[in-house]
Amino acid sequence: MEKEVETIRVDAQTVASVRLTVDRDELGSALDEVLPEIMEQLSREGVEATGPPFTRFHRSEGKSLEIEAGLPVGARVAGGGRVRASELPGGEAATIWHVGSYATIGESFGYLSSWFAKFRKVQGDGPWEVYVTDPLKDPDPDHWRTHIIWPIGESEPDFEEGGTHPAPEWRSSSRGPSTAGESAGED
Repeated sequence: MEKEVETIRVDAQTVASVRLTVDRDELGSALDEVLPEIMEQLSREGVEATGPPFTRFHRSEGKSLEIEAGLPVGARVAGGGRVRASELPGGEAATIWHVGSYATIGESFGYLSSWFAKFRKVQGDGPWEVYVTDPLKDPDPDHWRTHIIWPIGESEPDFEEGGTHPAPEWRSSSRGPSTAGESAGED
């Protein structure tokens, strides 16, 4: 089945998150570590998550990724340890649903990147993925649903007609969290 890209307007979202640099191949284990840390901080502050966990990609350089992992919240957190208050940006974005294992999510990112080139749109900063399915509640990776949201930049594209649009390799070989959505996710 052909994937479908949709353009939407997203509202800015207050989040509690941890920003760190990880090796691409260790993304899943890093998320397994920081998401419970964030949930513990929310519990200490009496703040509830308002949706499933996310990972935002700020920079990709070789095998190194600068990420922000977190949970949306209804109230700004004071934070503690590595957990900080932050915000996912609002504005126009291109989105795609990835259904299946995190091992193949790079294909969905590639498809979305090609969409930007085809429609001469500029890739905005910091795409993120939202882990809608909790693998602890549904261990079958064929059922996992991940929503990829990529901001659309406001400037004019700077690539030639018919040319390719260079894209960072956000998710070529990494996996998502095994604890995605624990206590906060939806399925």
